[in-house]
Amino acid sequence: MTLLSAACNKTTAPDLSPVRFGTKVVSIAQLKALSTGQTVKIPDGTDGKQIVGVVISDKTGKNIDPNTIVLQSEGTDTAGIVINFDSIAPFTLGDRLSINVSGQQLVNQQGEILVSKVPLSQVQYMGKGYIKMYSTTANDLVKNADKWNGTLVTLYDGAFINGNGKYDGTLTFKETDSTQVIKSTILSGAEFEHTAYPEGINTITGIFRTNGKDHFVQIRTAADVTSSTITRIVTDNMIGLGITRYGRYYWEQPYLYDGGKFETTDFRYTTNGQTAYTQPYSADAGILSPGRSYLHLLNYAPPEYYSSRSQCNIENQGSLQGLKELRVSFIGSAVTGVLGSSEADTITVRPFNPAVDSFRLYLEFTNNGYLVNLGPAASQYSIAYKQTGKIYTAVFRIPTRHEMMKYAPIDDPNYAVSVSNWLAAPGFNITNFSTRTDTDPNSWYEGYAPVVITKIEYAF
Repeated sequence: MTLLSAACNKTTAPDLSPVRFGTKVVSIAQLKALSTGQTVKIPDGTDGKQIVGVVISDKTGKNIDPNTIVLQSEGTDTAGIVINFDSIAPFTLGDRLSINVSGQQLVNQQGEILVSKVPLSQVQYMGKGYIKMYSTTANDLVKNADKWNGTLVTLYDGAFINGNGKYDGTLTFKETDSTQVIKSTILSGAEFEHTAYPEGINTITGIFRTNGKDHFVQIRTAADVTSSTITRIVTDNMIGLGITRYGRYYWEQPYLYDGGKFETTDFRYTTNGQTAYTQPYSADAGILSPGRSYLHLLNYAPPEYYSSRSQCNIENQGSLQGLKELRVSFIGSAVTGVLGSSEADTITVRPFNPAVDSFRLYLEFTNNGYLVNLGPAASQYSIAYKQTGKIYTAVFRIPTRHEMMKYAPIDDPNYAVSVSNWLAAPGFNITNFSTRTDTDPNSWYEGYAPVVITKIEYAF
């Protein structure tokens, strides 16, 4: 299980009467523990109870009763509870509320505990809170239904196995590689009723609800279901807006640097090893556009000096959540000769020999620049290409959570957390894994086999 947090903003607050003071603030879990029968009156007077939480339901989707919200704890527990009001609830997703429930009815309705018919005058709006989403599995939800009831959860990788392809009635979600199923009901009049749902599902997020022996993930809007097929591609043409250089050498050529920060319109990168951001060398002028600069990854190194290879690190970003493929277009540069020099070293590129040399990229999953071990797919090689002056596209597929979980170590209880955290904000290293057999004997240990990144496509 993992926890993800997202802050929300508030522009206007519901105009509600202040809550009565003098009651004892209890956790949502403590309040639910008072339910010892079908209907229990919550103590009032000096024993009155008050709860604080964040609204995780979304009235805009119209897939919940208009008088009802679901309030989730801000604490370390996963507790949430259904609150039914005596009139239409004006509260919105992310509202942080304090609710005086003294003297109200705590009802066990087919296994689901709710507070019934609370007057709106008993609620105080306290700004916006943190919406917490918990990654879990269908088996865990069913096995621990009491714990998860009223909680915002995310399931991964599956499909609706009934229905007509549209959000209608009660749908049944089944995870890949699991026999457990979870239902999801679409209310009549829901904002997304009768619209198409994806054939394959990457994630389904919703509020876990219970009705007798049936268990539901109540989706709030169509945005709670994401497709496992590629529906959107974001292209970064790798045009640098700002470069912060750093390095162990001071190259005489200003466009050379030993790593730094590289920022484009939409993404942030960090580079390591010998790197150049420059207009095409004359040997590549026929394939690259004149008048613009490109990111060049210049050096490779033997396996024992792997960390010295030129790398482009894609920094961990929440905007990459749901990424399914990473497509890196590049050329193997035809440039040869001396590209630069410093007091300590010279960058000399030897001729490319297709009989023994190749151009190749290597992808690794990272977290804040550090490698993460999330199974075999967390490190992938591209094909080894044998021609200079030609644009190649290396396609790296991002595995699903289920695929990653197949490789969970028995002795690592935090592996699932690492997987979920990485999927929420992926990061990558793109490494120059090219070879050049005849390296510069006067260089330290680097060999130079430049590749030029022309664009990176992010496929969601």
